[in-house]
Amino acid sequence: MHSSLSIEDFIAQMQNRPRRPEVPGAAIRYGKDFASSRTFHDYPDLPILELDAYDVPDNFDPHCVDVSFGSGALVTVAGIIGTLRFQIADYQATILVNPADACIQKCLKSWRDARNVGIAWNVEGNAVAMLLEVNAHFAKQFDSAATTASMKAADFVQLAFGYVRTGFLAANATSDLDTYPVLRRSMTHVAMTKFVDTEANALMAQIESLTHLARRDAMAARHAAAAAV
Repeated sequence: MHSSLSIEDFIAQMQNRPRRPEVPGAAIRYGKDFASSRTFHDYPDLPILELDAYDVPDNFDPHCVDVSFGSGALVTVAGIIGTLRFQIADYQATILVNPADACIQKCLKSWRDARNVGIAWNVEGNAVAMLLEVNAHFAKQFDSAATTASMKAADFVQLAFGYVRTGFLAANATSDLDTYPVLRRSMTHVAMTKFVDTEANALMAQIESLTHLARRDAMAARHAAAAAV
């Protein structure tokens, strides 16, 4: 017998799905912040990347064993943006980081020392905790980028937010897993360290101020045009 999803069930599913923000963030927490997690129990001081899944494909299995975690770099006029690529099955999340950010440098040292990266992935209300193995030289290109192509926090925020909002990286992403050569979904996040958060708030305030001025000027122009008629 064929069963179909009722409109009530469909609406309930859609309401449970997190709404994708304009710039999805990846929070940096620690194993001790997940008191009920057996996965992180022995890693209380390990930095954990926490991120939400958005637009998850139908029939997606968040407990798939095919997982990868890698690193890369984007060369810009202002310096180098680091990328951390988390892929599970045919869903990939790219996290943009500033290699010169002290919070990111601390994370890298901890991950290398522990030979593990912690991921807390929130999928439609279900938290999936995992430890992914890395070696002692993981993301070594970030070390040289932090010294030879260091990027100011303000420049990083503007460029990273631009990459996310244009959708360029997501549109050009390629799979890191041979078992899943084609991605069904790709997302780009920004690692929200305290330095990024400060600059992001300043940037949003600037945008809001410019928007207010633009609206005021537009209103004045309309009044002037009406008065001239």
